[in-house]
Amino acid sequence: MDRPMLKLEKVSKFYSANGVVTAGFSKVSLEFGLGEFVAITGESGSGKSTLLNVISGLDSYEEGEMTIFDQPTSGYSGEDMEAYRKRYIGNIFQTFNLINNYTVYQNVELVLLLSGYKRREVKARVNEIIDRVGLSKYRSTKTSKLSGGQKQRVAIARALAKETPIIVADEPTGNLDVASAADIIALLASLAKDKLIIIVTHNYEQVEPYVTRRITMHDGRVAEDKRIREAVPEKQPAAAEGAAEAPAEAAEAPERPSQIGDAPAAETAKAPANTGAERFREARHDRLSLGNTLRLGFRNTFSLPAKLLLLLFVFLFLCSGTFGAYSTFQNMNQASSDNVWSQYWNNLDARRLVLKRADGGALTEADYEKMAAAENVDTVYRNDVMLDGIFDLMDVDRNTLWNDSTGEVVNEVYMDVSAAELDRFGDLSDRVVRGRLPEKSNEAFVLLDEGYYMENQVQLCMDEDLELYVYYTNDGGMGTEGMEHRLRIVGYGYLTEEENASIRTGGMWTSGYLLGNDGLMAELQSIMLERAVTFEVTAYESAMQGGQEGVPLVVSPYVEEGEVIVPETVAAAFPYSNTYGRTIDITATNPYGSVTATFDIAAVYNAYNSNYLLDKTFNEMTQGIYMNEKDVRKFYKTENHQATVMVKEPHYIHETQAALEAEGFDVLNVREACNNEDQEMRALLNAGRTAVLFGLLLVLFFISYFIIKLIFKSQNIYFSTVRMLGGTQGSCSSLLLVELLVIFHIAFAVVAGFVYKVMDGTITRFPFLTQLTLFIEKRDFLILYGIVLVLTLLLARRYSKQMFRKTAMNAYKEEV
Repeated sequence: MDRPMLKLEKVSKFYSANGVVTAGFSKVSLEFGLGEFVAITGESGSGKSTLLNVISGLDSYEEGEMTIFDQPTSGYSGEDMEAYRKRYIGNIFQTFNLINNYTVYQNVELVLLLSGYKRREVKARVNEIIDRVGLSKYRSTKTSKLSGGQKQRVAIARALAKETPIIVADEPTGNLDVASAADIIALLASLAKDKLIIIVTHNYEQVEPYVTRRITMHDGRVAEDKRIREAVPEKQPAAAEGAAEAPAEAAEAPERPSQIGDAPAAETAKAPANTGAERFREARHDRLSLGNTLRLGFRNTFSLPAKLLLLLFVFLFLCSGTFGAYSTFQNMNQASSDNVWSQYWNNLDARRLVLKRADGGALTEADYEKMAAAENVDTVYRNDVMLDGIFDLMDVDRNTLWNDSTGEVVNEVYMDVSAAELDRFGDLSDRVVRGRLPEKSNEAFVLLDEGYYMENQVQLCMDEDLELYVYYTNDGGMGTEGMEHRLRIVGYGYLTEEENASIRTGGMWTSGYLLGNDGLMAELQSIMLERAVTFEVTAYESAMQGGQEGVPLVVSPYVEEGEVIVPETVAAAFPYSNTYGRTIDITATNPYGSVTATFDIAAVYNAYNSNYLLDKTFNEMTQGIYMNEKDVRKFYKTENHQATVMVKEPHYIHETQAALEAEGFDVLNVREACNNEDQEMRALLNAGRTAVLFGLLLVLFFISYFIIKLIFKSQNIYFSTVRMLGGTQGSCSSLLLVELLVIFHIAFAVVAGFVYKVMDGTITRFPFLTQLTLFIEKRDFLILYGIVLVLTLLLARRYSKQMFRKTAMNAYKEEV
């Protein structure tokens, strides 16, 4: 043998464990050529299997040099060694290393797909090789159902499929009966005509009739290297004719660029005779194609049902946990957004837009229709002022209660409620718990949270048939002294969970809703306007501020419509304080405009006549302008100049605002008009919430990773086998990624579908989930998809890096 194909020069392999270094073998120098059938023997622990693993590229070496066709391998990286195995080595293992849940065909096909063959290219070749090893009847049988001899034939078929120049076999007959072992050895011997076959065996007698050379190992060294018979390749061309007589198949093989520093094809053709190099054609070593990656990934996903169910459970946990963490994050953000205040608005719902006509005019039916028709608009509130009102219902006059010092007057009924039109809630006839629905303008129906403590007070109110005083809560008090607003509660019912939540999300924490017809709503709106109306009194060209900030307006039953009774301070504005036949003008200014009315001065009161005129002593009465209640109420009634729309999706509120402005409205985003909490504190809170979210996702990631790692324990042998067959790190990572992505998409679809059904009200059995998903929008599903997708990619990357931290052989030994 003039020039070796494979050469080892003083190669040593060491192992380190617990700080102790041991030698697998030491200073081994050997040469091998094409056409040889080499048997390596020796007692257990002599280093023969370790030597075979180094030759096959499954394990690294620490000293010396190993060359393949004069190309050194000592500097090979992990990728280089993968390419070395793919191009030059076919492995036959004592334990077969088959994929048990694959069929015979799939096991042989796998090694070709890993070498870059297309699916359409391999079918005929795989079937031919299966026929060659005598397994035609078992082509579609899973290898887990085969006998030991049949499994070894599959392993040989797999090694043959690659068409590598070197085949190594470690104890290929160790687990076989005598007859099966003899068949396997004969089959291997037949392959040695145009390949290098290296076999490790304890039973030399079994292979002696076939081997061309025997190497005996002892204590990690070569004790004997004996040539039994001359290696005679199938064709032995003369040196001068070697290149010309190379097989046509080799000549037609396309040139591939070197990946591991080997000699170019032109140089290989010039190798001298008798080395076998002139007949050598390296195995194909392209990348695993995308199509085959997807095929194998899908095959692995569904081949083991138990593993599929376990992984699906993990990804359901991961997706559910991510949805939960993100929903909590959104709820915290909303809670922070709710931490706003306004001196004008009580209802600070993030979906609220307040509208007026750009020309300042009163709203018309056509205006309401435009509002309702705008995209993303959910509801239009015509009496929108009441969205900002919290009304106190009491069974005694508030002034009486406040002025009482004896403790004898106690309000037995007290409720704080939000007001809304009766028809806003649709047909309530089936929701009446007790009583009836209102019919008159002074009647009301109350919706409360079921079990709320106020329910007893509603029953008390109905039992005693009390008339309740209504007060608007803002900064306390009423706009005009003596104004009475009374109503009767004629029935009550319970809020739904959604209705109960809507009260709280708008910043209106009340006991429930007070519902009535249009007449009651107009009355309640006038109550709210009492605090918003300012008065100016003009007496003989002298202007003075009216209302509670100046000369108070006081309601009295002793004053006729169109007349007023004024104090001496007002009369002093006239010449000589003479008010006979005189009038005063009172101008009421509200948020929508102003109204001026002229009143005749009926009388002037003082300490001597107040009891006669107004039935009050001068000391106990308010020094103001006394008027008829009907005249006062006219100042609080006006055309509607303002409305509110609630949008469906708060994320698109600015687009809705722009569309409404284009329709001729002045639009105010209530939330943005509020005074937010300190911006620096808000930024810190946002950063903290984001950190909490990432922390939760990190916990989910590592929990999922460790569970997946345990589940994939059974798959480690699969990936180790793929590596030993020439699979690259990229191939293994891609196969793993496809499998995890398939399961991820199944799990995400299940969880997202469940969440969507909770959001649209189809699933209502879990109230806490309804609350949790309250601020999840449709576009958040894309965000959540991206988050879980990234987590899945990171899981695949981390696991694949763990797989390739060790050599292929070491990784395999840890799993078997």
